[in-house]
Amino acid sequence: MSSLKILRTKKTYQEKIKTKKQGTQTNIFQSIQNFENFCMEKHGKANIISEMKEIESEEMFDVLQDRINWNDDRAASTVRVHFSNVKKYLHYMGIKLYKEDIDNELNFKSLTNEDLYGLSLSDVQTLFKILSYKHRTLFTCQLSALMRVGEMVQNTMMIVSNL
Repeated sequence: MSSLKILRTKKTYQEKIKTKKQGTQTNIFQSIQNFENFCMEKHGKANIISEMKEIESEEMFDVLQDRINWNDDRAASTVRVHFSNVKKYLHYMGIKLYKEDIDNELNFKSLTNEDLYGLSLSDVQTLFKILSYKHRTLFTCQLSALMRVGEMVQNTMMIVSNL
């Protein structure tokens, strides 16, 4: 029976996610690398997962909170994405984290929302002054028809194919 047991390592996790897009794989391993960099700086070695399995859950959440705080210079959304990727990796390695525990125990930096506003007529005129004739025509059509970029491309392709 022991021959059926597969050791779970970073390498086997890499094999597990091979079916995902290359960009997704890259992002996941950047998150894991960020976690290992944190572990190296704060705990003196890159892989502390075996130690995390042995400590109390409160101490484990303290380590995870330290990692979140360590990434304080990054955007809040980046920290959340990194944490989500590391959480999946930790789950694969045998450390189960539940949503309720994460919500209650960990504090993430809040997302900042910028105040969005529409362009005034003078803003549009200023932008149009520096555009080439081709782009001015394109954006005039887009503005007057209230089309998104994808719709403009689709309509342009239909016009070109009918010529």
